[in-house]
Amino acid sequence: MIGIDLLEISRMERPMRSRRFRERVFTERELDYLSGRGLRSAAGLFCAKEALAKAMGVNICAALKLIEIGHTPEGRPVVLRPEGFEVSITHTNGIAAAAAVKTPAYDRAVSP
Repeated sequence: MIGIDLLEISRMERPMRSRRFRERVFTERELDYLSGRGLRSAAGLFCAKEALAKAMGVNICAALKLIEIGHTPEGRPVVLRPEGFEVSITHTNGIAAAAAVKTPAYDRAVSP
């Protein structure tokens, strides 16, 4: 399964001012990562969550806190939860996008 999402970065400005939105969408670890970063990072992270939900075949509202994205020391995004997915995030001046793909490890993790 593959998921992709695209978002105008400016559309994150109003929601990110809301503490309720931030806490509903992002995990504590993600909020720590976003601290001091701009809207580009928030939009990219949100796109990654949307892309992962699509790749998983689940409703994004139900999956927001089940999905967690981390970053390597070099800045590469990694899927911390659920296991078995890879994600890529990109930005331009006005657009953030992300793609997610299920790896064979996911099938092993959910098999009986």
